Amino acid sequence: SLTADDLVARGGSGGDYRRTRGEETALPGVVALTYIDPQRGYQSASVEARRTNGRANAVQRVAVPLCLDEGAARGIAQALLYQGVVEREQVGATLPPSCLALDAGDVVTLSLAGSGTDYRLTRLGLEGGRPASGIRTDPSVFAYRDGTATPRPAEPPATVGVALFQFLDLPLLRPDAVPHAPYLAAYTAPWSPVAVLRSTAGGAFADDATVGARSIIGRLTADLYPGPCGRWDRVNSVYVEVPRGVELVSAPEIDVLNGANVAALLTLSGEWEVLQWAQATLLAPGRYRLSLLLRGQLGTDFALGAPTPAGAPFVVLTEALVQSGMPLSLRTLPLAWRWGPLGRPQDDPSFAGATLAFRGVGLRPYAPAQARMVRAASGDLVLSWVRRTRIDGDPWEQVEVPLGEEAEAYALDLLSGSAAGSTVLRTFDLSAPAVTYTAAHQAADFGGPVTRLSVAIHQVSATYGRGAALRATLHA
Repeated sequence: SLTADDLVARGGSGGDYRRTRGEETALPGVVALTYIDPQRGYQSASVEARRTNGRANAVQRVAVPLCLDEGAARGIAQALLYQGVVEREQVGATLPPSCLALDAGDVVTLSLAGSGTDYRLTRLGLEGGRPASGIRTDPSVFAYRDGTATPRPAEPPATVGVALFQFLDLPLLRPDAVPHAPYLAAYTAPWSPVAVLRSTAGGAFADDATVGARSIIGRLTADLYPGPCGRWDRVNSVYVEVPRGVELVSAPEIDVLNGANVAALLTLSGEWEVLQWAQATLLAPGRYRLSLLLRGQLGTDFALGAPTPAGAPFVVLTEALVQSGMPLSLRTLPLAWRWGPLGRPQDDPSFAGATLAFRGVGLRPYAPAQARMVRAASGDLVLSWVRRTRIDGDPWEQVEVPLGEEAEAYALDLLSGSAAGSTVLRTFDLSAPAVTYTAAHQAADFGGPVTRLSVAIHQVSATYGRGAALRATLHA
């Protein structure tokens, strides 16, 4: 504690000092404090303290990396507002040599003009008479009470998990894909990566794949009937519901032909139909009508539902899909699967599971096309067809599409009729896309010459076996 007489005088009696007070208009009228709110998921939050009188209108913004509740944050903001008012007063004086022990930051009480005021020293010289500067301080400013927190409605408990998840056993979607491995699609909001685990024969679960991006997963809201394949379906439309905030877009026909707007639709047979759309019309939030369709793409023309019912899963095929790490040796075997938020233990309630087996549809040969039958002069029937390929078959310059299998092989079943329950009368195993059904075979199977045959023609893979069937009734 010092009085005016304790200060060093430059001349005359009594010590010299100088007190100044800042303009009121330079003071903050508002203090905005930004902090971390644990009750809002540790997101940034902000509170304000305002002066209710005076001419101050400046805004002071302060950000602190502290976890605070709203009441404590309001109290600190109010304290900072009062601190600005207190510290507007400064003092300058020369302290006597007896104050050698003082340092900047110490608080001294100066009794000047009959009243004692606390000042925090901000600058202190080392001369014999120690020139000093200080600002007014008041410890009671920081003895603040917590402010009032804004009432919040009770929030439902956070639900952790994967909202939508699909395994898709699909044809080859891109040249670098693993043919036998299923694709994985996940959706949840807010998005977080999904861990997929796999177990064989009741063993321990091991990491299989991580889904790092969100896919668009929805469902049909109306039945979808069969339509033409290999050309535009201008009659049917896909009515689909997707999560709100997800957008399905239209695309020019040339872009669709080049691979835009591709989706997979799970039919009642358990097969996925791959289709494309050119026109997307928003009907309501999250509900679309997709029209101008290309049906049965990537060799899935045999899988069209009759119809595919409302509620069927619908997945847009984008780069967000991830392939499983399942090895070829586990194809067709039932495996236990679990999936849930990445980073949580596999026994966490947020994980779901299922036991599934996959055939490795990417290995399945496409059904042949353009079957024909011609009667020879001898009475024999000559059947022929055109091979399709699942690998690199797009370029128009090719005279013949590449053979996607180890060797060219076909299986032709001769059916007793065109109905679904027809029996197989005769099977031909072939190495070329043609066969002769002799007059003797006709007599053995039908009792004489025939003019109509129902057939099922498969291309055969050494790994997969019979591929999709071309079912046709041929006339000679």
